[in-house]
Amino acid sequence: MEHQAIAASLSASACCCSCSLPFHWCCSSILKACGRGEEWIFVRFRDHHYFRGDDILHISFEELHQLYHMDALDKSIISSFCLLQMSELQRIQDTSVGFIDPYIVFKTDIIAKEQWVSEAQKNIMMFFMKQHDKTTILFSYNFEFHWILIVIDLNSSRLVILNSLRKERALYQDMIDIIQGVWKEFIRQHRKDCKAPLNVVEIPWCLR
Repeated sequence: MEHQAIAASLSASACCCSCSLPFHWCCSSILKACGRGEEWIFVRFRDHHYFRGDDILHISFEELHQLYHMDALDKSIISSFCLLQMSELQRIQDTSVGFIDPYIVFKTDIIAKEQWVSEAQKNIMMFFMKQHDKTTILFSYNFEFHWILIVIDLNSSRLVILNSLRKERALYQDMIDIIQGVWKEFIRQHRKDCKAPLNVVEIPWCLR
């Protein structure tokens, strides 16, 4: 779908429903951007957010179109939402919560499984080490077009999984195994007050 048509669809949808003013403003801004031939929204973040230097997230108008029509939820949007939550936590001066970037750690079949496991282990360890002083680390994880929230409670050595569609654990067991392996090495080096393995708690009744 051409980006002009996407923006026009968003704008028309906003006019046909009782949306808030910010959403109307967003659609209007997208329509104007498309008129200039633009196709993306750029979200700038700093090294202290995701620990990979100052960088930019690229969110395409097509992904926003799919989000509005509840067709799909791209990792770039979830990553941006995490940045928004970081900003809110900073506003209320809450330094106890950390995040794993879902744009970096996600399920993919593009590369060999062994390579995916190795990269996931390396990245999760980096996020653990950079945030070893947190009490909670939040990790939005996508597999088979479904998002779950993995909550790592460092102080109680718990791994809580919020799974709204009640997907079978076997579908994301590989990620649990990766986190457990990384956790064991992490606490050996940085958090000797914690225990291994993590106690896994599944909560299937979160809001859909």
